[in-house]
Amino acid sequence: MTTEKLISFVAVNQDGTEMAFDSVPEKSRERVDGKTVGEWISDGNHEILEKGSIEEILGHKLKWNDGHRMCLSIRVPKMNLTTKPRTF
Repeated sequence: MTTEKLISFVAVNQDGTEMAFDSVPEKSRERVDGKTVGEWISDGNHEILEKGSIEEILGHKLKWNDGHRMCLSIRVPKMNLTTKPRTF
């Protein structure tokens, strides 16, 4: 069985949206309706996480001003459980 290492970066946008990225994100700021809106962007893939996910992953809350954090996880493929149990 092989395992796959996943390196993810997590960050929180200025509006509190929790994000995960597969490459290093950068802060982006732009003016929208006279207000500065800040969000994290990346050239790679990203996911919006459920509120509270980053605290579960890191063990503490993360805010916009804290920057991004790198996380390392290992994905183990699901085992094939389609074989029938042996009878004796």
